[in-house]
Amino acid sequence: MPNSHPWAVTGLCFAASMVEGYDLQSAGVAAPALAAALHVSKDNLGLVFACSTVGMLVGAAIGGWLSDRIGRKNVLVGSLAMFGVFSICTVSAFDLKSLLITRVLTGVGLGSTFPSLIALVAAHAEDARRAGRVTMVSAGMPLGGAVAVLLSLTTAAGDWRWIFYLGGAGPLILAPIVAMAMPSDRSSQRREDRQAMESGRASTRRILFGDGRARATLSLWMASLCTLLVLYLMVNWLPSLLVSRGSDRSEALLASLGFNIAGTAGAVACGVLMGRARRTRTLVLMYAGAIVGTAALAMSGSLAATVASASIVGACITAGQFAIYGLSADCYPSRWQGTGAGAAVAFGRIGAVIGPLLAGAILAEGGSPTDVLVVLLPLISAALIALLFLSRTAVSVSYGGRPG
Repeated sequence: MPNSHPWAVTGLCFAASMVEGYDLQSAGVAAPALAAALHVSKDNLGLVFACSTVGMLVGAAIGGWLSDRIGRKNVLVGSLAMFGVFSICTVSAFDLKSLLITRVLTGVGLGSTFPSLIALVAAHAEDARRAGRVTMVSAGMPLGGAVAVLLSLTTAAGDWRWIFYLGGAGPLILAPIVAMAMPSDRSSQRREDRQAMESGRASTRRILFGDGRARATLSLWMASLCTLLVLYLMVNWLPSLLVSRGSDRSEALLASLGFNIAGTAGAVACGVLMGRARRTRTLVLMYAGAIVGTAALAMSGSLAATVASASIVGACITAGQFAIYGLSADCYPSRWQGTGAGAAVAFGRIGAVIGPLLAGAILAEGGSPTDVLVVLLPLISAALIALLFLSRTAVSVSYGGRPG
């Protein structure tokens, strides 16, 4: 049951989602100038993006597990502080190796943030509105990404370091605010968690695959893997792909801005529709739109067409991924939502690692930006198929059994 502070939790989690979204986008918008400053090649730039997502994979798995055991608020505060510090450290990188280290550690902090957000919002929302509330709070991520793009548009290419300075300042300011203002985890919930752990019967394997949850968990993971592969490839590579195709820096950043702003609008709209239980139609609409938008982006020639198609992709693929996070809250009992969401986010990060590497490999082998975009179409289709199965089973699985 939700407690008496749902909007305080929602507001703070939205702010945390927003600063996380800024940091996720910061490397992508700074990439051309960063690569030039440190003499990083295109294929190694893909490695930089991938290392960050490897850190996020590790962080999601650890952060989700810890949030159910030491408190979701505690993990959130620590995660914000961690990625804030290492985002600032990025500007001190002096070669490829040091850059990779800072981005991995930034990724660990980023990755451990989101499972705690999902579990906190889900714990303070009514059952019928849980998926929609999580989806809407997630809209802070593309909004934060849009802020990063706007900052990049207003600064010279040589001022890329300020993108990371501000990206570190945001979470470092927010962390103590969350520590002081967010309601503590309920003592009864913590006692329930300790009792379940002490019984020894609620293993991670049982939480994820026991009591009829195996099919829902696997569907959730597959949808998350395919969607995050597409999303992170676009977030990290979209400006560089467009510049390689002939756009100038300002045009590429405008398309990236459209991607992020539309992503915020798409996530909010998706959250409203999901909250009204129109799940299947919403998911079909989002992923069909992502397919159409990606195909249009691959063929676009004018600035207007590029910005419009990038915006469609941003709205639909971002909304689709955040719908996955919302559905993950319905797949597991409330006391283990951090573990369930963390596992889904972590598995999806495998796709987030593959995406940037895939783009770098295609370009390094002589492929074109259009080739990169075309490869994404079957992956979006596979994610939709997995989600259609998941949307029919998530609610019944959530309340049909308990681990241990």
